[in-house]
Amino acid sequence: MGLLDNLKSRWGVSSKIQVILIFMAFGLSGSLSVYVMKFINPMIGIGDTAPFWVKALSFIILTLPVYNIILIGIGSLLGQYTFFKRFIINFFKRMIGRR
Repeated sequence: MGLLDNLKSRWGVSSKIQVILIFMAFGLSGSLSVYVMKFINPMIGIGDTAPFWVKALSFIILTLPVYNIILIGIGSLLGQYTFFKRFIINFFKRMIGRR
């Protein structure tokens, strides 16, 4: 059993094409969220000289939700809405300590 087959069964998807589309959605979402945050952070006054704790708090409060919104949007465009809806729900459950 190869990597794609393992991920297919772990993620509960039915084809290798879906696994590839999910990889594409993760890659595009990560890149796009970094790009978007380059514009949002300066608009709210967080620049390169901001203290680390401000940047860390900004990441938790802004970047994670922006990433998840972009992820579900791109995932939907690639036809993988159900997977990413489940993924994001589980992500936030883990963040708040629920399983």
